[in-house]
Amino acid sequence: MCYYSSHIAKVVDAQAGDVLQVKTQMHGTNWLMLAGTKTVACLKPGAEVEISRIPFILRWTCKVKQGARALFTSVKSADPTKRDCFILGDGQVVRLNELPHRIKMKVIAVPVPERTRKGSPGLKVRVKELEEDLVAV
Repeated sequence: MCYYSSHIAKVVDAQAGDVLQVKTQMHGTNWLMLAGTKTVACLKPGAEVEISRIPFILRWTCKVKQGARALFTSVKSADPTKRDCFILGDGQVVRLNELPHRIKMKVIAVPVPERTRKGSPGLKVRVKELEEDLVAV
């Protein structure tokens, strides 16, 4: 969920520990922004968030409960407003545009990039060198 077409705001990747806030834009779609800033946050599919603050007036009408954890995902859809979703622990799917304005969530975990997961090629060579040193001793 990245808004690279955003000309008014800086765009950053969301990191674990960031507090995000849902902001309804003038054209009617919701964006995730770093709380208290005008910086748009890019949340990667597979990121886990915790709903940390729901405005008091919205607590009875909101589809999610404060403290709920959700997994962010992006589904293929012809309508871009239905693409970004959160899957709650009970299996309920809530689209980003269904969340109320000003709800806050904390990023608990972000997915590890593919190249970091595979490791660097030099690491295997170094491990073999250390194994040879252990055998020699």
